[in-house]
Amino acid sequence: MKRNEWQQLATDRLQDAEILLDNGRWQAAYYLAGYAVECALKSCIVRYVQANAEVIFKEPGYQNKCWTHNLDVLIERTGFEGDLKDEIANNADFGGYWGVVSEWTESSRYNSQITETEAKDLYAAIGHDPDGVMRWLQNRW
Repeated sequence: MKRNEWQQLATDRLQDAEILLDNGRWQAAYYLAGYAVECALKSCIVRYVQANAEVIFKEPGYQNKCWTHNLDVLIERTGFEGDLKDEIANNADFGGYWGVVSEWTESSRYNSQITETEAKDLYAAIGHDPDGVMRWLQNRW
């Protein structure tokens, strides 16, 4: 997929999560909100590879490591680990939000026990302006 397609998918999935929250669909809202972050990270990876094409040849298995839903691994693929650590250290709100977001996993789609609070907290951690995770990623994608 192209970078702008990942960006649109991230935006759309976060909007979908909001609609689901408004309709009391906590599990689906939680899953899609986290998936929005995954899509945003994949947009950042495309940007990174476009600027650093040699990474594909220098780092064996780089591409295969992009086929994951693990947010920590995806952050590594973006080259933003240092930026993330700095932002967490310098922005307590963002650090708290990242802590919430980093708990998301792809397998959450199978968790029927997601509560309203968990879903709303994840959505807020992602969508908060100016300190949410999505805003931080959008500034880098």
